[in-house]
Amino acid sequence: MAMKEADLFEPLKCFFAQDPGNKIYTEVDIGRRPDLVIKNGNIITVVEMKTSLSMTVMEQAFRWKHKVHYVYIAIPKRKQHINWYAERCLRRDGIGILEIDMRGGRYERIYRDHPETRVTVLLPAKLHRLKDFWIKNWERGLDDIYLVENNVAGGHAGGGYNTSYKVMIDEVRRFLKYSKKGEWTTVNEILDHVERPHTHYAAPRSSLFKALREIETDWCESKKINGRIHFRYSGGEKNAS
Repeated sequence: MAMKEADLFEPLKCFFAQDPGNKIYTEVDIGRRPDLVIKNGNIITVVEMKTSLSMTVMEQAFRWKHKVHYVYIAIPKRKQHINWYAERCLRRDGIGILEIDMRGGRYERIYRDHPETRVTVLLPAKLHRLKDFWIKNWERGLDDIYLVENNVAGGHAGGGYNTSYKVMIDEVRRFLKYSKKGEWTTVNEILDHVERPHTHYAAPRSSLFKALREIETDWCESKKINGRIHFRYSGGEKNAS
């Protein structure tokens, strides 16, 4: 099975969660949507995840250079060295590289208990000075996000912190659990009956699809039926409201 960008998410989340001052976000809309945003006090870090180091992801990372304090590219660990010219360009622009070891076998037992050990800082990122304009934009953008903290998506580990994402997901959960009664349902049908995804995202279908397949797996399961991915409420959620 081919590796997906989503496979890098869990070890990265655990890696950054080692610092209790970090708040980890995904789906932050600030003109573009970085894969991960880490906020520690007033310091903003962006991580772009890709399955290989390409010019495309280097360009994506470069675009954040003047908008956040630190920028990283996260890729799976490679057998060969990083291309010397690519590394030189990233060093010049202060963009870091995080390598995630995705090996299986005897390593899986260690990684299952300590997934943060998968991540190595191959190239440290340099601090970029951020203008007040961008700090204010990030403060507004972080009001509508997935907040990922202690394995909770869309809410605060301490409770009492609701985001638009959490409210949206609560509506989707109620629709699948009570209206559909656990029946298999497409994203399009969910969008027809749940209003909030339309107003929360510029591209509601793809954003909700990603959330249900990669984030809300403790209560939602997916299955391909007649060539299309369907979802249903599976129960067993740890953080249901």
